Amino acid sequence: MTANMTGRLADHNAGPYRLTADGRPWNIDLVVEFTDETRALKFERYLKSGSGVAFAKRHFVTTHHAQQRFDPMLPDSQRAPK
Repeated sequence: MTANMTGRLADHNAGPYRLTADGRPWNIDLVVEFTDETRALKFERYLKSGSGVAFAKRHFVTTHHAQQRFDPMLPDSQRAPK
């Protein structure tokens, strides 16, 4: 979660984050903005849950092949081709 998407993306692509370094380069496919930080945190937590992953498969992934292998925690380099 961030108020500065461009800076956050640049940071992740620069590599100081151990858990996301393997997925570089990262790209932004979707930005969801909230006016309330509490709602943003709840939505982020939901997307990482089982039903949130199912929601993301239905609403955020456009190809059948990608839906079969979609995992929001996987870096782009490890996802099925679109």
